[in-house]
Amino acid sequence: MLSDITGEIANKFGVKVRDGGSFTKTFGDQEIELSRSYTPSRWTFIVDNTGKIIYKDTEVDLNNDNQKVIEFLKNIK
Repeated sequence: MLSDITGEIANKFGVKVRDGGSFTKTFGDQEIELSRSYTPSRWTFIVDNTGKIIYKDTEVDLNNDNQKVIEFLKNIK
């Protein structure tokens, strides 16, 4: 997992970025307004120990992403 507050890494990997904005989240019983200047798309990459991208998913489904990654890793030869 990566936090990319400047968008620099997203740009290097070609991840689509759209304008940000403000939104409200509830934490416990408190509502907090959060804002960000941009919102990168959620993509998953696996990079091998040589720096080569060996897996890329540009259509991440949050509920199933971890299982897809686990299956990919199990099948690496």
